[in-house]
Formats: sequence, structure tokens, C-alpha cells
Amino acid sequence: MAMPSSTTAALSRLVDRTRVPDPTLQRHAVGAVFRHLLSLPAPLPAAAHDATSALLASPHPAVAAHAAASIARLTATRPDLLPSDVALPLLIAPLAASPSPLLASCLVKAVSALATCALRSGSRFPAHDHPFIQALASGADGARAELMRQAAGMVADRVDWVVKFLRPFVMFSVVRKGDAAFARDLIGALAAAAVAAGKASVAIPVLKMLQDSMLHFGRGDDQEVRLWLSSAECLVDAYVVLLRKLAHGQMPTYDAQASSATLMETLLSQYSFHQKFLGIDSTIFGLSKHLFLVQKDLGLCYIPEISVVLSSLSYSLTGLEFEHEQLAALKLLSFLIDWKYENVLDSKEQTHHVSVELLCVLAVINLTISPSKSVKAVAYHVLSRFSLFVLDLPASHSSEEQDISTSYHISKPALLLPKLLHHLWSKPSSSCFSFMKYIATKASPDSGQSDLEANYWTHQINAYLTALHREKHTLDVRSSKTTSVAISSLISSVASVLVMHPKLGTSAAESLAMLGTSDPRLGMPLFVVILFYSKILCSSGKFSAEISLSLLESLPSLAIHGFVLPLALQWISPMLKRDSNSVLYAMAVRLLCKIWAVTDWAFPNLQVVLDPENFSNFISDREISASIATSIRDVCKQNPDRGVDIILSVSFCIESRDSVVQALGLESLSYLCEADVVDFYTAWKVISKQVLDYYVEPAVAHSLCILLRCGAMDAEAYSVISGNLVRTLWRIGTSKKNNPDPLWDKARGTAFHSLSNYKVSLIQDAIPDFWKLNYEFFTNEHNLAVLKAMEHLQDEIIRYEHINRRRVTTDKRTAVHKFEKLLEVFPRAVFKGMLSHHQLPGAALLTLNFTPKDILNEGKPKISFTGFA
Repeated sequence: MAMPSSTTAALSRLVDRTRVPDPTLQRHAVGAVFRHLLSLPAPLPAAAHDATSALLASPHPAVAAHAAASIARLTATRPDLLPSDVALPLLIAPLAASPSPLLASCLVKAVSALATCALRSGSRFPAHDHPFIQALASGADGARAELMRQAAGMVADRVDWVVKFLRPFVMFSVVRKGDAAFARDLIGALAAAAVAAGKASVAIPVLKMLQDSMLHFGRGDDQEVRLWLSSAECLVDAYVVLLRKLAHGQMPTYDAQASSATLMETLLSQYSFHQKFLGIDSTIFGLSKHLFLVQKDLGLCYIPEISVVLSSLSYSLTGLEFEHEQLAALKLLSFLIDWKYENVLDSKEQTHHVSVELLCVLAVINLTISPSKSVKAVAYHVLSRFSLFVLDLPASHSSEEQDISTSYHISKPALLLPKLLHHLWSKPSSSCFSFMKYIATKASPDSGQSDLEANYWTHQINAYLTALHREKHTLDVRSSKTTSVAISSLISSVASVLVMHPKLGTSAAESLAMLGTSDPRLGMPLFVVILFYSKILCSSGKFSAEISLSLLESLPSLAIHGFVLPLALQWISPMLKRDSNSVLYAMAVRLLCKIWAVTDWAFPNLQVVLDPENFSNFISDREISASIATSIRDVCKQNPDRGVDIILSVSFCIESRDSVVQALGLESLSYLCEADVVDFYTAWKVISKQVLDYYVEPAVAHSLCILLRCGAMDAEAYSVISGNLVRTLWRIGTSKKNNPDPLWDKARGTAFHSLSNYKVSLIQDAIPDFWKLNYEFFTNEHNLAVLKAMEHLQDEIIRYEHINRRRVTTDKRTAVHKFEKLLEVFPRAVFKGMLSHHQLPGAALLTLNFTPKDILNEGKPKISFTGFA
């Protein structure tokens, strides 16, 4: 016990000597304290810790500064006496007392020296116990500047552990409120130190750490956003200096290029959080172009990692509103595409992958409708380059797919889309992308769709969009629940590329049509996308006709928006000229009809095309006449009131000697008669003599049977004509040909369907010996389709027999069987005294309740049926 007390007394006397006002004597006194500590056995006692704490808390700056340096030296030379985990809290504690800036700087230097020693010996500092974080959190004046210098010095020393040690400190600095200026200065100092190191192995990890910190920086007010933008400029300048050093020194530059591309992707993905700060996006686009322009000027090649910048651009272009922003983004995109295209030409190598640049097609096309001439000019130039990439798509599908997309975590849409596109292009039916399968089951898939097609991503997307559309219409208009449309632009970007896929093209075109219908903002861009691809397909013979047809079929759906309709009609009008190619004319008629199907504003244009006078000019051309007749049929089917407006066209079809045209005309008239906008018997008196020989033309027979179904409505009022109609249907239904003809079998089945709409009594009167003929034909028919159609007629016959058998006579019949006698007597026994109820034998039977007691007493009736003998 004597030794600790003597040590405490000795240390107390030495500490008291530091209170003299002479700085020289103070330093000697501090040195004496630490010489005494060196003479003590390890570890130091608590009195030694108290003495060092007293020195660090001295009111004299010289004492505290010399004590801090002495503690650092003691820990470095004798860690057994004073370990770093004990010394660091001693040094950090005085910072909370708001020392002078000079003293705070001395304390931070000591902390940095101790941390360096600890790290070299293998120690690690968790974030909650990080010495730099604790020093910064103290808020001492002078500590910030010294921490910055010490961190930069560590980077300049090129030590391996510097990134792991500084990462928590840098992240804490950028997220700490009120220290945005320090964070900006720290990022700039570390970037400068990393570049000054001169080695890519040292500089790139530090720069990557700093660009990661940019994800969490600049989320505050306008001043903080300005500081964030200043930090971005510092990082870009650092990469420019580093790339120039490496290129001039003929050292590898690939890693530096890839890291710089990641930086620009990070900045592009973050600027959306700062859009309230006007001009930040154009500045980011300018920085990106400057960075990549330096690489091109240095003779460096375009590397695949730059694709992440392009995918970020595709996501960012859709949100730009001002002309200078759009122009800056387009110039960056144009530069990158030209750089890549020049590299491909120089290398003379065929690309064997899907060009990620095509994800920007929809966004660029959206800018082609800008009122700015400058924006349009750059957008058209970019589209001309895109057309070259589109022409390479079939080769990229036929070759073995190589996914060159980066291996970064796909946590953002900009990184997800390239991965998704590459995977879908090479493996369209892969089960890896079944994330929509649950929602897809909410929609009713096409029954004719194969299992393989059902696994296509685009089919799942279509089912998902169908479910959303149904949900949107079933939601209460007062409900606060709304369907998110943010996914629309992402799906559209991928689908606008997949429309050129040999297998996914058709379903991808359907996706575009559904997206354009549901989101008005996508209507015009998707319309121009269809025109863009159609022009490429017309000028190139490398693609199948199915792709062109699928694109054209998706066009009418977009005309639901009023601003698209005039352009669609203007695009179709040249194909409707009289001297146009017959195939184009027929296609234009069908497109115009489908456009009318979604918006009635197109009916005047359609009515001109369907006019009998115009129709007569093309009656000799079977393709055009069939197209016009089909459109007439569709108009009558969808809107019978509009069908009345073109009744002369319907009449012209029926008068035609072409069996297909006449069949379509008869079918059109049937829709009008079913809607009761045209009287069937009045129309039949006019057209009955125009019908071709339906025994020879099965198509006419089929449509005629559909039309004659309408005669069942007023058959009793026109008994003579209806009888002829019934006999016509019976002849068609019972006629068999030697050579099996599916069309004729279809007509026969339709005849029996129509016949089942007439009353059986009328059929019986119109066809002599009907019961016998019906039985013979029904038992001798072998065609399953016809037999199935006859079932409806047989049901009607059975129902008729059930209703009318033995109920047409008024004479009372004599009971013959015992059961008949029971039905006559039983109601009188149940409904005693109710004379009128004896006519209800069924109701009497329903009132009878057999209980177990009745079963036991079976054979012992309590009621005597006197009339039952």
C-alpha cells in the first residue's frame, strides 16, 4: 500500500510544478511527469491516468499541448504501459471543453498519431468508437481543419487500411447536420491527396469511397445542394487529373475509366433529389460530358461500363422540362453514342450484345416533339444512330449472348434495366423473371396461349397491366387508393426495345399499346416509336413481317388520346389514295376501323372509305373489298346505330357477287337486326333475292344462318315467311356433302343454333313429319360439332313436350293405373273441405311428411281412402 500512496504523492508534486507561469519550466515539468511514468511497472495505475488527465485539462495551453504529444509518444513506444484504447479517450475528452483552436489542433494530431499506431498494429475501430468521429462530434474549434489535414496525410502515406478507417468518418461527416461545408472541404482534400499519390491502386479506392459518400450528401437546403455540386466538381477534376497522369505515363487506365463511369452514374441518379435547385441537372450533364471528352481526347477507348451512364440517362431524360436541360442531356447522349460507334468502326468488330443505348429510344423520341429546334436537331441525330443499333439486333439474338452489363448491385432502376434487357433478349422464357406471376394470375390469360408463351416476361406484364386496368375501374372514385404510374416509363423503355425481338415482339407491342392507353403521357411518344421502327422495318429486309404487323396493330389503341388521333389519321391518309398498293390500302382500311373502335371521332373518315361509291371502285380487288366489308361488319357489330348510318354499304355488300363480301354483308345485317335498329322481315323482303346459292358457298350459308336467327322474334306475325326461313335452316342443317368441308359443317351447326330460337310449334308446322325426321337425323349424325349444335334444338323440343303433352284437352281422363288413382284421391284427403285444392296433387304430395313413427306403423293406415279401390 505504501507504493501506490508514494506514487500518487510524487505524481501530485510533479503536476503542481506545471502551474508555474514560465512555459519553459512547464515543459520541463511535463517531461518529468512522463519520465516518472516510464519508471513505473506496467500497466500504469489509476493515479497515473489521473495525472495525465490533469495535464491535458491544464489551463495553460503549453502544458496541455506538450502532454498530448508525450502521451502519443508513450503509447507508441510503451503500449504495455498505456494502451491506445486507454490513451485515446484521454486525448478526446479535453476536446469537449472547447479548448483553443491551437490546442484542439494539437490534440487531434495526437489522436491521429495514436490511431495510426493502432492501425499498423492490426487494431480496428468500429463506427461507434471511431476516434475521428468522436473528435469531430466534440465540436471544438480547430478540430475540423486538423482532422481534414490528418485524413489527407493518411491518404498521401499510401497505407492499405486508409479506406476502411476513413469510410465511417467520411460518411459521418456528410450526413451530419450543419457540417456541409466541412464535408465539401473534406471530400476535396481527400480527392486531391488521392490524385497526388499518383498510383491508381491508391487513388481509385479513395475516390470510390468519396463517390459513395455523395449518395448521402446534399439532402438539405439550397446551400447544401451547392456544396454537393461543388464536391461533384472536385471529384470530376480529380478523375481528369488521374486519367491524364495514367495516360501520359502509359499506365493502365481501365479501372480509372470504369470508376469514373460509376461516379457519373451516381451523380445522375442523385440529381433527381435536387431538382428544386435550378440548373443542377445541366451542370451534371456538363460535368459528365467534360469527363468523357477528356478520355476521348486522351485516345482512350469506350468501355462497356459507360453503359450505366446511358441507362441512367434513359431514366433521367423523361423528367427534364426546360430546354437547356434537355439540350445538355441530349448532347451528352449524342457524344457517348458517337464515341461508341467510332470505336466499333475502328475495331471493325460486330457487336454481339443488345445495345443498352436503345433504352433511351422512348425518352429521345419524346424530345423530338419539343418546340425547340435545337433539341429536335440533336434528337434526330441521336435517332439516326439508334437506327444503326436496331439493325444489329437480329445478329445479337442469333449469336451467343454475352452479358456485358456491370456486376454492381441492381438496387436502382438505372442498373436494373440493362440487366433485365440482356436477360430477356437471350432467355425470353426464363423462370428467373417470374416476379409478376402472382399478379398475372389475377387476370384471365388467353386460353389459346401456349405454356411457353405464358412464361414470357411480356405476357406476364400484359396480364399485370390488365389486372391494374381492371382494378382501376373497380375502385371507388372517392377512394384515396390510386394506381402508381411510375412503373409505366420503365416498362415502356424495355418494351420499346423488345418489340424487335423475334419471339417477344408481338407481346411487347401489346404492352406498348396497353401502356399508351392507360397513361396519356406515353401516348404521343409511343406513337412516334411505332413510326420510327416502322420506317426501319420498311427500309430493311432483315426482319419478319410479324414484327411490322404487331407494331401496326398496336397503333390504333394510342388514338384514344385526342392529340394522337389527328396524327394517326394523317399518317394513314396517303395509304388510302386510289392508286396505292392494294395491300397497303386494305391495311389502312382496317387500321382506320380499329381507330374508330377506340374513338368515334374517326367515324367521318371511316364513313368516306366505306361509302358504296368508293367501295365500287375496288370491287374487283378481293383484298380491298374484303377489308372494307370486314370493317362494315365490325361497325355494325360494335355500334349498330353507326351501322344504320352505313346501311347503304351493307346493302352493297349483300348485292355483291363475291361470296366473302356477301357473307360479311349478311353478318352485318344480322347485327343490326339483333339490335332492333332494322326490321328483319322488311329487310328480308328486299335482300332475299340477292342471296347467292348457299349450297355452293358455305361462307354465305353460315352468314345466312346467323341472319335467319333474327326471324324468330316476329315469326308468328309472319307465319308464311318464317315457315320458309325454318325450312331453309332445316335444309342447310340436314344437308351432307360427300367431301367433308369444315366450313359447311360450321354452317350446319349454325343452322341448328338458329333453328333452336324458333318455337317448336312453328318448326313442326313448317316441316312435315318433323318428329320422325328429327329422330332419324339425330340418331344418324356423326359430326360432333353438328351434334353439339343440335343439343340446343333437342332441349327446346323436350321443353315443348313437357309443357304441352296431355294438357291440350279439357275432357277428364279415366284413371287407369293405381298411381293415377292415388293422385286423384290424395289431395281430397289432405285438403279436407277445400274443394278447389283437389286440383293440386303436387302440392298435396309436398305436404306429406314421413317420420320414423310412420315407418314403424307401416301397414296400419289411419286414413281411409274410400275412393282408392
